[in-house]
Amino acid sequence: MTDKPIALFAETVAFVNFSENLRHYRWKRGFSQLELARLSGVQQSTISRIEQGRTGWPNLWAAYRLACALRITINSLIERKSE
Repeated sequence: MTDKPIALFAETVAFVNFSENLRHYRWKRGFSQLELARLSGVQQSTISRIEQGRTGWPNLWAAYRLACALRITINSLIERKSE
């Protein structure tokens, strides 16, 4: 038996959390995608694709820059928010 399906599922769930959390914290700070792009140095089109789940994981540097611009930790972008 292989753990690949479980690992893929876990990665998918974590990415969904990242996408949703990015949008949540951006809205919470009152930033448009364009404002977040300007503050973070990450292209607006990349932010849009992340939030829509139309791209893979951003590289670590981009995730760090997004987190810094939002004044949160990278972990806050990855973890599941409690309901």
